[in-house]
Amino acid sequence: MNYEDERSKEIGKLLNAARVERRISISKCAALLMTTRRRYVEIEAGKSKLSVVELELLCKLLEISVLSIFPQCEARRVHRVFIHSGDLVECILSVDGVVPMTSS
Repeated sequence: MNYEDERSKEIGKLLNAARVERRISISKCAALLMTTRRRYVEIEAGKSKLSVVELELLCKLLEISVLSIFPQCEARRVHRVFIHSGDLVECILSVDGVVPMTSS
């Protein structure tokens, strides 16, 4: 089994779990995608591929974050700190999960 097939199965399992947990019917998901119930069942089984737009629609309906499907794509975090003139600020940045050493 190649990577694409493995990921399709993983994504299908995530979609199925979210749909069952939220008690949303297969028919409702299929209607949202303007496809057949049969194809939607194949999507959850990892046998039919999803377009990016279809995935986005399902994430909204199932109330799941795209990051739960693509955890390797962490959201960028922005932190704002308001300071007064003359205040000393030390910033430590993590790049790709590595926190650099700082000198005192």
